Amino acid sequence: MPDEVIELNPQIIGLERTGEETLSAELQDEKEAIHRQALERFAFAFDADEEDRDAAIDDQRFRNGEQWPDGFKEERDKAGLPCLTSNRLNTFIDQVIGDVRQNRPQIKVLPGTKESDPHVAEILNGKIREIENASFADVAYDSAVENSTGCGRGYFRVVNQYEDDDSFDQVLRIKRIPDPMSVTEDPAGTEVDGSDGMYKFITSMIPVKEYKFRWPDAAAVSFDDRSMDYSKYWMDVDMVRVAEYWYKQPGDKKTLYKYIDGTISEESNLVDMNGERMKIIAKRIVRPLKVYWCLMSGSEILEGPFEWSGKHIPIIPVYGKEIVVDGKIRRYGLIRWSKDESRIINFAKSTEAELLVKAPKTPYIGTKAMFNGFEAVWNTADRRNIGFLPYNPDPEAPGEKPERAEPIQMHSGVQQAMVNGIEGLKATTGIFDAGLGARSNETSGTAIQRRQEESDTATFAYVDNLSRAKAYLGTILLDLIPKFYEGYQNMSIHAEDDSVSWEEVNVPVLIDPASGEEISEQDAMLRGITPVLSVRNDIKSGKYTATVTTGPSYKTQRIEAAVNLRDTMGSIGPEQAGLIADLMVKNLDFPDADVAARRLAATVPPEIIAAGEGKQMMPMQPGMPGMPQPGILDQNGNPIQGQPMMPQPVMG
Repeated sequence: MPDEVIELNPQIIGLERTGEETLSAELQDEKEAIHRQALERFAFAFDADEEDRDAAIDDQRFRNGEQWPDGFKEERDKAGLPCLTSNRLNTFIDQVIGDVRQNRPQIKVLPGTKESDPHVAEILNGKIREIENASFADVAYDSAVENSTGCGRGYFRVVNQYEDDDSFDQVLRIKRIPDPMSVTEDPAGTEVDGSDGMYKFITSMIPVKEYKFRWPDAAAVSFDDRSMDYSKYWMDVDMVRVAEYWYKQPGDKKTLYKYIDGTISEESNLVDMNGERMKIIAKRIVRPLKVYWCLMSGSEILEGPFEWSGKHIPIIPVYGKEIVVDGKIRRYGLIRWSKDESRIINFAKSTEAELLVKAPKTPYIGTKAMFNGFEAVWNTADRRNIGFLPYNPDPEAPGEKPERAEPIQMHSGVQQAMVNGIEGLKATTGIFDAGLGARSNETSGTAIQRRQEESDTATFAYVDNLSRAKAYLGTILLDLIPKFYEGYQNMSIHAEDDSVSWEEVNVPVLIDPASGEEISEQDAMLRGITPVLSVRNDIKSGKYTATVTTGPSYKTQRIEAAVNLRDTMGSIGPEQAGLIADLMVKNLDFPDADVAARRLAATVPPEIIAAGEGKQMMPMQPGMPGMPQPGILDQNGNPIQGQPMMPQPVMG
């Protein structure tokens, strides 16, 4: 396996995609070195993954209905025998996908250090939701999980693109990778999120004519002596493979120093508040990895290389279950170990159909004389609706007539084989009747739920692996957002309920060093203060981490809340029900539901609303507005009420 580092001249990385690249001989040699290493890496990774890849491709074909062993279908077709395919596996896969759609993992951004700003964490949270919504990212997630459940591997990715045709601003988007076999990864990577791989390829096969049309200035689609050994990976008759090649390279060396007070810096001569040089207690030399991208064919690099803005390769895997065999990781989904059970069902269904077809063709038994002269009628009796069947009485068989032979009986073994196959599918997938929605002997809700949980437990690995993939996606986006949304931004933020707000980020401000509060330049001059320049909502400063929470979507939670509140209102008195009616209506999904909720809330006594918000009403004293005024009576002798006052909440 080639593992040498190809040192890049920075001039290559700085090239713009203008289509007018002119390389010196030295730079061209470096570019060819990158290409040779890419060919070696692809061949190595492709061969290492070939066995598992072939099994995954067979899984996909099996799921698509190609379920009969080679040769069997042809033989049965030639013999005119039924060859049925009862494709039940998609039902099991749909069950897993349904669980994911009902309980979607959600990325949650948290402050990574005590210096990090929780408000900035919320802004980053809202920005990630905005990127997901603008990308229709659920499509990418569902596609990846469906592939991982089917064949053990699925992928999605992060891309950057111009916001529109009239702008130079770039935005981040999440895209699906529909064909999991188009991705080839570094086999040395072992992390479940694929983060430790040093390179990845996304490939596609295109016609040679299309290749020449897209890259007319590229060399002819051929291989020189140095790359001829790799031609089998990159050409197939009239097709040529084109690949995005993502790879990591060590950057420039730098030295980190750790000081006695815990400060970490690249500076080796920091001083303390007294002007004395601080003691260094540790140092280390690091070469941070940088990520590069190029577009290549088997014969040359077509575009790039270019340096990527982030420190992660933005291709996120969603794996199925895995096992290590002979030192190699093998990944599989629901289909891999359910094929034999499916074949048993197909054989049983086909045999049953064969017996059903033969049943009405049971022959008639009689003497030759009985059918003499009526052969044409009796030969088509099993295919036509005939009102009567004539026959000749046979003197040698007095009183007898043609009789149909005993009909073919359904074989009990065929039906049992089908039952066994269906039960085998449940056992190999771990999804049983309750998980598929079938009724069982349980009558209580708790018992039914526990039966359903059996299936959820068996298939939870697929949902959990999506959670890990989304956590890695969150890490990638946290790295990229500050780089693609630089400078002052009035950033669009999406809340959990899909409401949209705007937050100013990277805002330059002046800070009063004494109070730590923001101050205008004019106020600083009037007060004789030398302010400190700072940045409000600085998304570049501080460290933030991405985690994942799993549960029903916000819309589902709203529906469940409305149902529970409605049930609660039905079990209590009408007066008490009126106190929470606004909350129930607020969670309903219909036009002007918020208006109706506000109107209902206006009928709730202020002290009840205050209690619900954790506040306590101030006791009203005589003489206060809203209380009877002593000594002042109306003509009927009743105390005169003062003007009603707004409730004065005090913290409880």
